[in-house]
Amino acid sequence: MRTLSFREQTYIPLGGNRKSVVRTYVNIFIVFLLSGFWHGAGWTFILWGIMHGLAQMLERILKKYWLKLHPAFSWLMAFGFVNVAWIYFRAESITDAHIILSKMLSFHFGAISSEMVAVFAQPEWMLLWSKFAPGVLETYNNINMVLYFAVAAVMVLAFPNAKYVAEKCTSKRSTPFLVSLLLTWCIFSFTGVSTFLYFNF
Repeated sequence: MRTLSFREQTYIPLGGNRKSVVRTYVNIFIVFLLSGFWHGAGWTFILWGIMHGLAQMLERILKKYWLKLHPAFSWLMAFGFVNVAWIYFRAESITDAHIILSKMLSFHFGAISSEMVAVFAQPEWMLLWSKFAPGVLETYNNINMVLYFAVAAVMVLAFPNAKYVAEKCTSKRSTPFLVSLLLTWCIFSFTGVSTFLYFNF
């Protein structure tokens, strides 16, 4: 929805792609720069917007070469860029982002924090482990984390994306029941209140 808003309220009024090629690139860059300002008051958000604007421009400039690449390589490049750019989005400062990047590139990750592992703790999983594999209860959070990442990787790489599925999906009689069941599960799984991401705007 926010992407549509920037397209309708900024990109198209600026001329969209109806002007020259250079003007189109400038319009794209302006949209992503403003997107950075919109997401938060800080240089990290602005740099995030600049990076995405430059990436969109570069993708259009090199489009004929980009399309010749193997899909797996194209996906890997896009995935790598997103992982780097979003570090700036979530970091407290540009300095912190650079520290995180240096740790990543030097493979000095350190141990996974207990707070991160605890995120994957679900009472439902604990009940299953206690019933079928009680011997792994001491490390069940770690096992859950690995399982979550494995399932997520399979879903992302082996199945169509959510947008495609939603466009092709037709409602069935069981749909309201399944949605209600998932909603109920989510409500009962609430463990705390997350900080609203856009409070800094």
